[in-house]
Amino acid sequence: METFDPYQPLPFKAYGLFDGVQVEQETCASLMHYVEAEKFLGVDEQYRRFILSIQEKEDFMLETAGVSQARRRQDWFDVRERLIRAGAWMQLVQNKDELCDRLLAGELVCNLGPINDAMASIRERLLSDDPLRKVLITGAVDFTDQAAVFAMLDSIFARRQADEIIVTAELGVGRIAARYAHQHYIPIRVVGDTTESDESVLELVLTHASHVFVATHHGQSSPFADTCFEAAAEAGKFAHKVQLELLCA
Repeated sequence: METFDPYQPLPFKAYGLFDGVQVEQETCASLMHYVEAEKFLGVDEQYRRFILSIQEKEDFMLETAGVSQARRRQDWFDVRERLIRAGAWMQLVQNKDELCDRLLAGELVCNLGPINDAMASIRERLLSDDPLRKVLITGAVDFTDQAAVFAMLDSIFARRQADEIIVTAELGVGRIAARYAHQHYIPIRVVGDTTESDESVLELVLTHASHVFVATHHGQSSPFADTCFEAAAEAGKFAHKVQLELLCA
């Protein structure tokens, strides 16, 4: 019997285009809003945004049921598993009171196989003895070399991918890391802004991040990134600085 309806209105923030002034996530009204919208990423941006704007469950189901699947992205079957798992993870962590206990108890069952598989994978991960790897990536706000940041992240995650990438709502390294998370379908959490107090940053780091990487450019990062690094180091967490100029072509 199905106990989890992926069409159920249970909003969460997922990925975004990350091309604005700050790193801003898109709000998805349900897990299926996220899945259906990602089908058209890079294919039909106008229609993708239209899907996300539909609020009524019945209207959404009618609209998406009538769309030709031939219109979706060509790599759909290559990314579908990772895409769905990332979305399910992000919805779960943002709706813990509603979903977490039920998931851990094995009480979330979905009639859609790929979503059910994603739930089972997440449950197995959360019940394992291996600590979660939630990696905060932050650094220089004026750095725009995407290839260098991607190379840094490829190196960081070469042996073990993050369970979650955390980025600060800043330009530069934060925005590029958000793009990386989206391309690889690693769950993302966007936190903070430059107006937050040091105390808020410290609480953030202590609560969420297991690892902190600050990417500097000629020794420079943002005050927010520096505070994150100092807070992590003081708390005994893994904190490391990377010199981006060494990775530039």
